[in-house]
Amino acid sequence: MNAPEKDVADHANTPSPKWSHWLIHSIGAGDNREFARDEVRDWLNQHAKSSEERALRSIFMDEELSQFSLAIGLLACGADPTIADEHGNTALMSAAYSRVENEECVRLLLPLSDAKAVNCIGRTALMFAASVSKPESVRALLPHSDAKAADGDGQTALMSAAANDDAISLGLLLPQSDPNARGYRGKTALMHAAAGFKAAGSHEVDCVSLLLPVSDLSVRGDDGFDAFELAVDCKFWRCVDQFALFVGVDQLKKAVAAARAGQLPKALAKIESQELVEVVRAASQPQAAIEAGRNGASQEKSQSASRRL
Repeated sequence: MNAPEKDVADHANTPSPKWSHWLIHSIGAGDNREFARDEVRDWLNQHAKSSEERALRSIFMDEELSQFSLAIGLLACGADPTIADEHGNTALMSAAYSRVENEECVRLLLPLSDAKAVNCIGRTALMFAASVSKPESVRALLPHSDAKAADGDGQTALMSAAANDDAISLGLLLPQSDPNARGYRGKTALMHAAAGFKAAGSHEVDCVSLLLPVSDLSVRGDDGFDAFELAVDCKFWRCVDQFALFVGVDQLKKAVAAARAGQLPKALAKIESQELVEVVRAASQPQAAIEAGRNGASQEKSQSASRRL
């Protein structure tokens, strides 16, 4: 076999590179990232011929392999960012969903991608960015996206930001979103903020503060709770403090009476509104709640006696 015939045979036996597939999975945050990178590295070590392929191989030699450099190299080799994987995910979605700050990759892929594309469950790149608290990626994607779009469960990017206690992203999304839209199990963004998964930890109240003035507090989820009642149910007391400025005394009294710690004394119904939040805090300790009720009743009697004098 002469040299030209050997080159043709070698080319026929060379597996086709999966540039577009590798782009999606090697710059994202999924379990397939390292596997995809290993596939790229192995293919390049065995088959790299063009200047672009050799340049990409040199990128892999860098100990601090950046996702941005990898994306540039894969695009140069022929990766098509408009192609989606079997789940409908695009490279832009993968970049947005990366747990590391990946704004450079997002901005690189944006002009080459459809930011409004959805995967098989209706999620967009903007939703992915909001779900991992990446405000710079949210900022980059927002002008090219539909902030009001909802996935298959009715979840919006605003709801994801609220659930993740990401006040910066929420502030960016809010002017272009519907804060009263109802998503999974009928919950609004405010409900997600009031009962987010961080409620038991160092949950801040910035998202709640941003959403309260523009939200309908009467909306109830499929579980029958409104946002305020969710905050009480989760014992998210700093959030309860925020709601106390917006809900009426009757609703505060009702929340106190329904506190999960058990039935509270009916005398608590007479507590002044400014004392109710302290009573709610004490609800997990029945004895403390009773004392709060007694103190409130005593203060009321003292005030009545003073008025009579």
